[in-house]
Amino acid sequence: MTAGSAVAITGVGIVSSLGIGAKSFCNDLMNGISGICPNAHGVTQVWAPFAEFDFSTEIKRLNLSEDCQNKVIRTGFRASPPIQATILAVAEAWSQAELSRASPEKIGLIVAGSNVNQLDVFDAYQRSFQQRQVRPSYGAQFMDSHYVGSISEAFSINGEGYTLGGASASSGVALLHGYRALHCSEMEAMVVVGAPMMLSQVELNGFVNIGAHFNAKVPEVHAFACRPFDVEAAGFVYGQGTGVIIFQREQDPAHRTMARMLGGSMCLDGNQSTNPSVDGEVRVMSAALENAGII
Repeated sequence: MTAGSAVAITGVGIVSSLGIGAKSFCNDLMNGISGICPNAHGVTQVWAPFAEFDFSTEIKRLNLSEDCQNKVIRTGFRASPPIQATILAVAEAWSQAELSRASPEKIGLIVAGSNVNQLDVFDAYQRSFQQRQVRPSYGAQFMDSHYVGSISEAFSINGEGYTLGGASASSGVALLHGYRALHCSEMEAMVVVGAPMMLSQVELNGFVNIGAHFNAKVPEVHAFACRPFDVEAAGFVYGQGTGVIIFQREQDPAHRTMARMLGGSMCLDGNQSTNPSVDGEVRVMSAALENAGII
């Protein structure tokens, strides 16, 4: 891959605890609005669940062609809430990038994350242990690739597609793979999706027990629960969200460039633990700057 060969970001989409849309998400962040609230039903004191939305209504608000809109609604109408949220985020980015004009065979898809639907797995295990029926569709939907299939069907994506896991770095790794795919394949656009991590009580219990999840006295203002760079930081807060970025070749004059990705890098530090590696961080940042042609 040639150093400094940029790709264009032509679409972004977000659905989170703050609501629908990248613009409102950014406005809320700049105004200090938080989606964190008390959790009365789980093992954690606070969390940031998806905001409620009506799937069909939100899809109809976007600038999609009639054919695309109808297919998206038909595919997502009976889907689970996290699948609906993901399709909605893709639809927002898709409308900005105007990908309906692109050839379906030239559009690729990467879904970032691994073991993303632990909530459904937990429910299926509970039903099985209780000698209750597990819904037939579970057999085809418990794998992460279900996201790939659902998005591919909703938007008629016929290029390359796969899931990619890298723990908490999954989305960053996926962005780099999407960038590389435009340089190393026949794809003309790459849809990179950060899938929502639907955790069950088992995973949340584990995070609480190792001291990673917020488990201190709930502050009067719930937004203050999550402050990773504060001396009084008491762990992260579990939040539900999905984000999408669409890459296209920068030299294509048919699209509007929102931002540019100049390059990137990733590396391992030969360590299974979660402790940081200063040497690894320096090495990967230096490699990214060099790959982008900045140094």
